[in-house]
Amino acid sequence: MIYLYTAPLWLPALLFFEFLLFALCTRKGWATAVIVSELIAVPLDVFLNYTEFALMTLDWPKSAHTEGTLSLRLARLQHNTDWRGAVARPVVATLNYFLPGHIG
Repeated sequence: MIYLYTAPLWLPALLFFEFLLFALCTRKGWATAVIVSELIAVPLDVFLNYTEFALMTLDWPKSAHTEGTLSLRLARLQHNTDWRGAVARPVVATLNYFLPGHIG
């Protein structure tokens, strides 16, 4: 439910990313689309880790080396029994639905 409140922050970036990926797939092929998607997805992942998700959970990543991306931090937070774990578990379930086994 908390994602609905923060949708104005991440929804425009996601829609632009999907449009760009669709345009690249139809014009240049899958290889170019994958390269560009990684060039966009990784910085976006790190940015959201240090901004939006930090505000949602009131928890700063432990270290840039161990929790530099959102996926690494979610792996830790999903085992919490407090409200931070309750926020992290639906995100983990969504990511694991699209990428099985992505977060252990």
